[in-house]
Amino acid sequence: MHRIYLFLSDFSAIVSLLPVMVGLLAWKRLQNVQRTIWVLCLFVFAIEALSWGLAKLAIPNLWVYHGWNALEFLAWSYVYHQSFLGWGYTHTWFRQAGWVFVGLTLINAAILQNPFLNELNSNTAILGSIILIGWSIFYYYQLLKQKPLPRLHNNAMVWFNTSVLLYYPPFLFLFIALQYLANRSDWTAQILIVNNTANVLRMSLIAFGLWVKSK
Repeated sequence: MHRIYLFLSDFSAIVSLLPVMVGLLAWKRLQNVQRTIWVLCLFVFAIEALSWGLAKLAIPNLWVYHGWNALEFLAWSYVYHQSFLGWGYTHTWFRQAGWVFVGLTLINAAILQNPFLNELNSNTAILGSIILIGWSIFYYYQLLKQKPLPRLHNNAMVWFNTSVLLYYPPFLFLFIALQYLANRSDWTAQILIVNNTANVLRMSLIAFGLWVKSK
């Protein structure tokens, strides 16, 4: 099991570079949402590299995931805000939700699940996953209401949104299971194996979304 974990950790870190390279190649024609996602992917690669390096040095790296969970949610809140503006949603509650989530992450790390005590951030991971899944479903609902239905294959946000819908449900169930296991650290490797596998799929979909000429 440990060998599988190490292999997938390495492979996930490598695949995280894919959308960064694709975004660089297509930078001149990227739209605002695509550029926001590219910046997110750049941070994903940096986090993957940092986590990988700490693991290789046998240094605890759970604090990386605590901080990244907040920053990633904040980035997606801005992405969905930009996407829904095109449908007349001028409210800023997507961005407000992002900053509220950052605050909750800090409170959770300080009081409930201390990353320096080898505790995974299952509370905020579960909450963030539920919200992002809800936003993803709502996006598809709004998209399918459009008349005529726009072409989907060259809509970058469709690929980004699909990556959310495919990545976060298994991520959610993993951390719900972790809650019942009382944050047992001996399950960390199994959880990260599934998470890294889903991350490979997510990064591949995002890379395609960065490559398409979005309409």
